[in-house]
This record gives sequence, structure tokens and C-alpha cells, in this order.
Amino acid sequence: MPPQAPFLLEKLMAQVQTKPSLAEAEPYRSIIEHDPEFLGCLARQKPDAVTKFLTGVGAAFEE
Repeated sequence: MPPQAPFLLEKLMAQVQTKPSLAEAEPYRSIIEHDPEFLGCLARQKPDAVTKFLTGVGAAFEE
């Protein structure tokens, strides 16, 4: 994973703390639950996981 990943994961976690309803949506749910399948796919840069992750990151920085 890129070195920025921990920062971005923390940013998404902080978003859930301010808006708990996000915990039901992806990628937030997988990150909160430390889903090894999702995180492994993200580390291997599988397109579906990366797309979900980047969607969450984009939303995090829109606020």
C-alpha cells in the first residue's frame, strides 16, 4: 500500500465518527471491520477495491 494509506484510512474513520450512518456503506464498513479481503484487495490494487476506496476518499475531502 502507498505510504499515504494510513492517513487516508484515518480520514475515512474520522468521517464515520462525525456521520455514523456511513458505517453501513462501502468502503467505510470494510475499513471499520478491518475486512481482510477488502484490505488485501486494496493492497493488491484490485480495481473494484481501489474504486470503492477512492470514492470514499473523494467524499472525505469534499467536506
